[in-house]
Amino acid sequence: MSALSDKYKEVSTWHYYNRDSEFHDTEMLDEDLLKILIFKVSQDFTEVCDRYSHNNASSYKVDSTKDEAQSLLSEVDNTTQIHDIHKAGTIKVLSEMINRLDTMLDEIKHKRYQDELEQEKKTLERMEFYSETTSKIDSLTAVYAKADSVLSSEAIDVKVVNEPDKPNPAWTDGKIISLNKAVLDDITNLTDDSLTVLNGINYHELAHILFSPRVSTKFAKWVTEKQYLSTCQLLEDIRIETKLITMYPSTKPFIEATFYRHVLNTNGLNTLRPEFFARVYGAKHISLDIRQELVNQHKQVLTAEVMQDIASLVNEYRLLSYPRDYQKGMDIIEKFSKYVSLPQSNAQKETVGCSNQPFNSKGRPAGQKEQDYATPTGEVDNLELPTESDNTDTDTDNTNDTDSNADTDNNTDSNKQSNKTKHSKLSDNAISEINKRMNELLSSSDVKQKNKDIRKSISNEDSVRNPLRKASHELSNPQPTYSSMATKFGHELERLRTDLDPMWERETPSGRLNIQRAMKRDINSLDTLFDRWHEGSDACDIEAVILLDNSGSMWSSMREVCQATWAMKRGIEKIEGDVTVLTFNGMARKLYEKHEKANTTYREVFSSGCTDPLDAIRLAEQILTKSKRQTRLLLIVTDGYWSNETPCNLMIQKMNSVGVISSLVYYGAKEYVQSRLLESKNNFMAERELQKQIRHYCTLFNAVDTPADLLKVATMIVKERIKEVSKVVA
Repeated sequence: MSALSDKYKEVSTWHYYNRDSEFHDTEMLDEDLLKILIFKVSQDFTEVCDRYSHNNASSYKVDSTKDEAQSLLSEVDNTTQIHDIHKAGTIKVLSEMINRLDTMLDEIKHKRYQDELEQEKKTLERMEFYSETTSKIDSLTAVYAKADSVLSSEAIDVKVVNEPDKPNPAWTDGKIISLNKAVLDDITNLTDDSLTVLNGINYHELAHILFSPRVSTKFAKWVTEKQYLSTCQLLEDIRIETKLITMYPSTKPFIEATFYRHVLNTNGLNTLRPEFFARVYGAKHISLDIRQELVNQHKQVLTAEVMQDIASLVNEYRLLSYPRDYQKGMDIIEKFSKYVSLPQSNAQKETVGCSNQPFNSKGRPAGQKEQDYATPTGEVDNLELPTESDNTDTDTDNTNDTDSNADTDNNTDSNKQSNKTKHSKLSDNAISEINKRMNELLSSSDVKQKNKDIRKSISNEDSVRNPLRKASHELSNPQPTYSSMATKFGHELERLRTDLDPMWERETPSGRLNIQRAMKRDINSLDTLFDRWHEGSDACDIEAVILLDNSGSMWSSMREVCQATWAMKRGIEKIEGDVTVLTFNGMARKLYEKHEKANTTYREVFSSGCTDPLDAIRLAEQILTKSKRQTRLLLIVTDGYWSNETPCNLMIQKMNSVGVISSLVYYGAKEYVQSRLLESKNNFMAERELQKQIRHYCTLFNAVDTPADLLKVATMIVKERIKEVSKVVA
């Protein structure tokens, strides 16, 4: 091609761009104009080849250059104004150029297709990770919710949230425990360490539900009015854990481990200070050696008098029972507040527990008798607090610091801690002892057994926690046509199930010899002398999810489509199949859960909004992939293009890969779909677009115009799938 370009370079391209339009419009093509046109096309072709070699060629540029070459080829082929030798050579060059451009187009499209596949693969991997994570979280929270409800004798829910603006690992409103994934990074990594700590956090929040005052009490109103929230919550964390461990001793190792993990994670964040000392002193469930080590280290920052005063207040508060001791609690909080350096109205991430969370607004705490029962009696605490004589050496070491700050120190009890190393970290020995004790806890038989039981419960948690709300609907009596079709469909499935039951096949050419028949038949009846046992098939063991599009465009057919859906569910339930029906428009809703039977009335939903099935497909994927049924069916009824097309398609493909039979019925545009099907024949790109936009990669696809046809197609799909599954099983 470069030779052809060189040959015509002497021809002015200016003449090409400025030639008379009247001359160009004629069918005459002289040799000078041919030179100009070929030079222009060859330039474009050279540019495309150069871009293609650098992976920078667009399909549009290649296609437009090909169109130019084809147009020129057509003109050359039809003209009589060019010498035959030039004509033949030009046709050959242009044909070669067009073939090369065709190859480029195919390769570009193939590369784009491969890039799309790779991108979809990555998206699917992310979605699978998200789906697996979501499923694991759902199972984990379901296990905690059941256990907490049993311990509290109230319906408690547990959920996972992602709120990075909140520094606390968990909180509760009195009915719902929220675990903050933004802080609990390893919430789905169920190692012994993470699961043990997570158990402790859950128990801590349960203790708030059981023992903490509610927001409407005079105690809570007083704390809020006086702005003693941080002080109150610090002391409450100590009190509620004391009561929970007293009432349920098996929670002790988990709450202890959670305390250690928090200390290790926050060491260096102003660790040694009055608040932490109070927490350590009040945590009488942790190792005495570690408590003693941590108390001794506070000699660097607190005087003996301050430590003894804090210990006395903590000791008194942790034994209070509400509501009887509200006034005592207020008095202690007011006295203790002078030692709290944290802001009373803003949460601090480095505080132990769930400090500064609001008072619970829901539920009721344990009554006076229960709280008294949960108060420890006869405790013996061998912890040694420092005396005034222990301060002598420390005060001497810090004389210079104290003198330099004499002007700014106030003569209050809170400043008896002076300005001694306020930002001190824990010693290496303390960290080592905490790690050692943490390992002992994780290795203990009680903790290991508890973690094992939780993992087993999670793996056995086959219920899908359905976060969707109920769809608004009206109850109506179905038309006789749909009632009879539902009955007929159910009877057909029952007969099909009977055919698949274990049974003897009589008069077969092989199997077990039937002696009586053999004695009566002649030699020509050998093919009927045997009986064969047929094991049967459980292909009629069905779990189905029906997704029903109730977007605005479905308004004219919603009543009939809802009746057809009711008939499908009712028919499948005749053979004890499970059928979940979900609706989707701008959001997904539950129309029927699988345990809800389709009785003599049907549920009619209203149509509105756009067409976004993502949440509905996500829930369907959870239901069907967890199902233990032999035959798993997904049936989608829709009439238009989807929002979130790519993630929806990927989830359908994932379901296909694990044996779910997916089927899509395109409703109300049969002629349009048929025209698209014709376009896709022998056209790779058209077929791909059809898969993405209309079929959505479903295994089965149909287009119908009437609700009656919809029901016929659905019943046919169910029956044929049962037969196919039975053949595979056999």
